[in-house]
Amino acid sequence: MNLKGLLILAILIVASLAYATIDPSLAQYPLPQDPAVVSGRLPNGLKYFVQQNSVPAGKVELRLMVNAGSICEDDDQRGLAHFTEHMLFNGTRSFPKSEMIDFLNSVGMGYMNGLNGMTSYDYTVYMFSLPTRDQEVLQRGFLLLSEMAHAANFDPIELEKERGVIIEEWRMGQNADSRVRERTNEINFQGSRYTERSPIGTYDVLSTFTREQILRFYNDWYRPDLQTVVVVGDISPEAAVELITDYFGVIPARENPRERMIYPVPGHDEPRSVIATDPELNQSTVQVNWKRDPYSTQTLGDYYADIRRNLFYDMINSRLGEINRQASPPFLAAYAYEYAIIQPLTQVSLIAMIGDNQAETALFTLLTEVERIRQYGFTLPELQRAKQSLVRRYENALAEQATRESGRITWNFMAPAFNGDAILSPEQEYALASTLIPEVSLEECNQMINQMIGSRNQVISVQAVQKANVAYPNPEALLALANRMEGTELTPYEDNSSDEPILAEIPAPGTITEEISYPGSGIKRWKLSNGITIYLKKTDFRADEIRVIATSPGGYSQISENDLVSARMLNSYLSEAGIGNLDPVQLERTLSGHIVSLDTELGRYSEGFSGSCSPNDLETFFQLIYQYSRAPRWNQDNLSSVINRNIPIFENRSLDPETAFFDTLWVVSKTISPYNRNLYASDLPGVNLDALSRIHADRFGDFSDFNFFIIGNFDEAALRNLSTIYLANLPAARRADIIPDLGIRPVMGHMDVIFEKGGADKSYVGLITNGLNTTNPDDNAQREAMLMVLNEKLRENIREERSGVYFVQAVLSTEKYPYPYYTLQTIMSCSADRVDELSDAIIATMDSLKAGLFDDKYVDTARVTLLQSHTQSIRQNRYWLSNMVTSVRNGRPIDQFLDNPRRYQSISKQSIIASARKYLATDQSLIKLVMMPARSNQ
Repeated sequence: MNLKGLLILAILIVASLAYATIDPSLAQYPLPQDPAVVSGRLPNGLKYFVQQNSVPAGKVELRLMVNAGSICEDDDQRGLAHFTEHMLFNGTRSFPKSEMIDFLNSVGMGYMNGLNGMTSYDYTVYMFSLPTRDQEVLQRGFLLLSEMAHAANFDPIELEKERGVIIEEWRMGQNADSRVRERTNEINFQGSRYTERSPIGTYDVLSTFTREQILRFYNDWYRPDLQTVVVVGDISPEAAVELITDYFGVIPARENPRERMIYPVPGHDEPRSVIATDPELNQSTVQVNWKRDPYSTQTLGDYYADIRRNLFYDMINSRLGEINRQASPPFLAAYAYEYAIIQPLTQVSLIAMIGDNQAETALFTLLTEVERIRQYGFTLPELQRAKQSLVRRYENALAEQATRESGRITWNFMAPAFNGDAILSPEQEYALASTLIPEVSLEECNQMINQMIGSRNQVISVQAVQKANVAYPNPEALLALANRMEGTELTPYEDNSSDEPILAEIPAPGTITEEISYPGSGIKRWKLSNGITIYLKKTDFRADEIRVIATSPGGYSQISENDLVSARMLNSYLSEAGIGNLDPVQLERTLSGHIVSLDTELGRYSEGFSGSCSPNDLETFFQLIYQYSRAPRWNQDNLSSVINRNIPIFENRSLDPETAFFDTLWVVSKTISPYNRNLYASDLPGVNLDALSRIHADRFGDFSDFNFFIIGNFDEAALRNLSTIYLANLPAARRADIIPDLGIRPVMGHMDVIFEKGGADKSYVGLITNGLNTTNPDDNAQREAMLMVLNEKLRENIREERSGVYFVQAVLSTEKYPYPYYTLQTIMSCSADRVDELSDAIIATMDSLKAGLFDDKYVDTARVTLLQSHTQSIRQNRYWLSNMVTSVRNGRPIDQFLDNPRRYQSISKQSIIASARKYLATDQSLIKLVMMPARSNQ
């Protein structure tokens, strides 16, 4: 169906809505397919979807989607769907493991650049990318994906190595989240096979299964009638279909295949409830779920129903957000949503994050709002705002149609592959949505509460921190509370909107006093009359995006120790403060239908803003900057709300062993001062409005030394005009802040730190090396390459050869001001009895790099991967923005990063050895932090 026909049909639907329901014959009309998508099915049953897309150029994304997950496992196979996913990266008939990884690495598309897979209850997805300019590489890539689909090796030696990796992944997952989720799922999925098919599996099966057991799973479920190939990228549809036919058409159809069952979750008339607590959980929630049959979007009626649901959730979430801003809110945050939790059902959920002793209050509030909507419905202003926001999202998608990245597009094919959903283009969606959204009535939205939420298939759950001084209601009490709420007489909702503009009086414009261009990059620099410097770069990378960072030296290093806690909470307060005559709720409503996002940032050594907007909303964005600088609201209720919501987060943060490990990592690697210590719940009551106001006036009262970095699809004339009106009128005191040396230093020398935390048999290890940072852009490029080689060798030596970990990674960060240093952190999680062995192996791997004991192929892989990454990143606004900010901050030419290809081409084995000797200086500095399981739990 062409676009004109689609519009005519949408108009007919609108005409039928005069009777408050879509004409059945129109509602059942099938939705068209995006004309840019080529789809089909091979004779062996395999489905395919192909879409040509040139962002990024010269690259194609491949996906193999398998309609089988852990739900398909037999009792002796629990965990083998996920294990199979791992084994497909361990070699196929034509690609033994080393050759598979070498091939993908050689084209810059290996583990360093997106090679991955995922396994769920119901499906498994494999993903990797290929360059498109070499036909032989394309052919080998399609051959590899085809053999993963039907000719994996399951080499016995590799299988045993991978067994250790999977067991370590299982071990990492033995945490509070998984424990409370398992207990909740036992009630949510009661009577269903899903209660016994967690994708990670069981230790007993993972540690004892045979090769025959996993081959049985692979042979049963990896077959073309259950598989879909998705190809999105810089390749013609004809060429892609030919490759799919050549390499997947040869897979034989399975004779007498095993039936792919859909396992139902039994419904229940009576509500259920469950309380799941754990002493290591650091965030409590109360949740009300309603199980519903899964939705699909195949017809016009389905699409109209999707629109109504989107409006419904937008309005209910707006109400919950308003409650959340009360001075003493009943929860820390709350929202409503729906999602296809598993294949046979969709779940409608109300969830609230709660503090200690808030479970009943939060549940009462959630159910009160449901009942209020049931009794009185929504209001017309609420619906109008929701419609504005939804239309704007469709407009944004349409504007971005030509600049979508291929990797993002691939996810659009999940629902069509597994559920048969229609595939619409952004143009088709906008044509439908812009016609249908205005016709959705308030009555229709009000009726949805009874369609989606009721007592049938209801499950109330509390997942909470287990503490000696905190009591939770029992499941019966939760059900009794829910029962009492039904029919309780409530007052109608009052819509507290405001017609006030963001800025009542537009200031007289300032001027641009200086203009400079950087011809090689297209960057320009403007100097405003109040001293602000603007660096701007116009791009067409994203049609509906402008990104902005504004920064000035200073930060809370300029604030006295007495006001430090208030200074460090200023960002949180301002995000909830409102501006001018608009309180935070009114401001949020005023911004309905606008695409703007702005954060105020006060850091240790700088202050500023960061955000993004649509080109159409640039004036609104600048007005927000103007008002957050000149007229934030100082309101005690707003402050109380922020403090009351943050105290439980700070109180419970360290209960989670992993969080405690990373907090300790920070403490042991640097000298601690009042300016870099962790904040605690006991600090927060000391935050006060007077201090916040004084700090804001000090840090945002002088913009004369601010640098604004603006990149995106702006109109330069409009940007020039708006900059002189709003940015040139920001206050300027013409002072010069000097960043003080606060005495914060990296800890040097050698030190072992061991502490105990957590009940699971697992340890976390951090190896930290600190040193003096004397880098330049050329050195940085060599360091990037060295880290790539190091992480690949760590993956090989620690994960693959020793089967000791699921995850190990080295990360290097640098500071230049006020004291230049670097920190290299190498992190892993492993069995407690292998800590020393694997730590020594990490150090040995580092030593091997310093000695040059690695093959040239690692150098080649790092070089090609970095070049591929640069080629892709140079077409991204965020890449330009980040590099422009860093270059100016470090006193480098603003466009020096454009020389990165030359730097990457110069990567050699000797340069990597030199970088390793500089940064892997474990002989001079090595802190070994180990978190062992608590002895009382061993």
